[in-house]
Amino acid sequence: YEKVDMEECWRETGKAPIAVRWVDINKGDTENPNYRSRLVAKEFNTGACPELYAATPPSECLRLMLSILASSRRQGAGLMYADVSRAYVYAKAKRAVYVKLPDEDLEEGDERRCGKLLMSMYGTRDAALNWSLEYSETLAAAGYIQGKGNSCLFHNRKLGVSVMVHGDDFIGVGPRKHLEELRKTLEEKYKIKVEMLGRESGEKEEIKILNKIVRETKEGIELEADPRHVEIAIRELGLSGCKPAATPGCKESTRSDVNGEKVKQSEVRRNVQKEIEKAAREAEQEIDAISDARESIGRDCEWSESDVNGEWNHDDDDEDPELGQEEARLYRGVAARFNYIAPDRADIAFAVKEAARSMSSPRASDLKKLRRIGKYLIGRPRLIMKFGWQDQLPTITAFTDSDWAGCQKSAKSTSGGALCIGEHVIKTYSKQQKVVALSSAEAELYAMVSASAETLGLQAYARDLGMDMMCELFCDSSAELGIAQRAGIGKIRHLRTQGLWVQEVRVSGRIAYKKVLGEKNPADLMTKHMTADLSQRHLTTLNMEMSDGRAEAAPNIDSIVTAWYEHIPEERFVKSHEIVE
Repeated sequence: YEKVDMEECWRETGKAPIAVRWVDINKGDTENPNYRSRLVAKEFNTGACPELYAATPPSECLRLMLSILASSRRQGAGLMYADVSRAYVYAKAKRAVYVKLPDEDLEEGDERRCGKLLMSMYGTRDAALNWSLEYSETLAAAGYIQGKGNSCLFHNRKLGVSVMVHGDDFIGVGPRKHLEELRKTLEEKYKIKVEMLGRESGEKEEIKILNKIVRETKEGIELEADPRHVEIAIRELGLSGCKPAATPGCKESTRSDVNGEKVKQSEVRRNVQKEIEKAAREAEQEIDAISDARESIGRDCEWSESDVNGEWNHDDDDEDPELGQEEARLYRGVAARFNYIAPDRADIAFAVKEAARSMSSPRASDLKKLRRIGKYLIGRPRLIMKFGWQDQLPTITAFTDSDWAGCQKSAKSTSGGALCIGEHVIKTYSKQQKVVALSSAEAELYAMVSASAETLGLQAYARDLGMDMMCELFCDSSAELGIAQRAGIGKIRHLRTQGLWVQEVRVSGRIAYKKVLGEKNPADLMTKHMTADLSQRHLTTLNMEMSDGRAEAAPNIDSIVTAWYEHIPEERFVKSHEIVE
């Protein structure tokens, strides 16, 4: 920045300069410290500004890069990871931003002066956007074409090098000799720290990329999530020393109190329907007008929505109270942490999705389910995704499945999917459907719509990285496949027209829809709770493997700043767990 009079700040912005502070953090751990100290502006988010949006690549882009690496072994491909120091400082400021002067830079006569930014500063709203414009210009000058599906992806067709940028981290995959050219391009403008993945001299067999562990073995490339998230969650939930659970969750039959007895929800619905039919028979009379039909049961016979739907008011259920403010904050924090690692942990994807649905108003029973996930992770702390050596393949293969009306409370279904290139799993997901499906075929169709969108999205990312790929999608429902392969809604009048979009996708040739046996469909893993044996079978199909211990490159948990929960009074923290035991 340059020092200017305070009057200029008020004249240009109409407000005081932005406050600043120093932020110190150890990005390593006590054994391998990596301290960072940055001067950060405290510019608050005062409203939506779409023009300041800066894109980041989704998690599947890293797996796509690893798939390219594992499929290009014969071409001598390697992986380069470069971390730019103080990245935002390299980006020129695009708007007038004024900051208070730090104490370390105060001189005589600076009482009425402030700093006008010449380069971007961490903490300002447009810093990420300015940095993305800066590195895009740098890569474009070196012959890289910026992706259209995601602006953080680049490809140099002449060099055969693909690049993904996530914040200040650059991941490059391509022939080793051309990766050196990429390194020189970055070193000419930025101060970078570079690591090469590999088993040759000067390379590392195991490195951290975006805090995930990437490893090269004789069989291929391996990827696993940051183990600290599991360790922190277990500690926050107070589960240290607990017995591991065999599965991350189990399907519970929903019940309600009727005259002091526990009755299944399905029985409640049947009893309500019988009462309605009985009242109609008692009020049977000659009906010769619409008004007579409307009043045939009588005005005194009124049914509430909760009676007809067989639902009950949880607020009156003393056995399942809402969590207190601090316990609810604990729940949301742990559920968000699990949700962060779920894309790399297909075995807990469905259980985590269910836990996330209760984040707005978590109850004691929800905390019990969250602790069940934690106990499962005690026995299975690591899940390794394997990207074995293979030839380059031209097709994206997707699997989709659904669990019709799996939610006992809302009768909504779950969509699950797995996207692969050969034997490499690029993405798995578990999603709650937005609408209530009236049949299993309709639920499967909505799952197909979701899987088709995910597949086309992955195809766009692959194109950004220099690969033109075809798409095929497998489902295990003949009815769903029949809907996709015909034109129009046919006899299923209630289908939403958005579901018929898959027919246009099929006709245009963008995706080929095919059949898979239900027991062979790995997407089933992401749609419901299942036995440990069945879950393991699907994980084997997806080339995922459980492991104990810790990765060598994984930082220790002591690198994490003391969490808020440690300041909760002990008696309140213990009480939140006594509720669910």
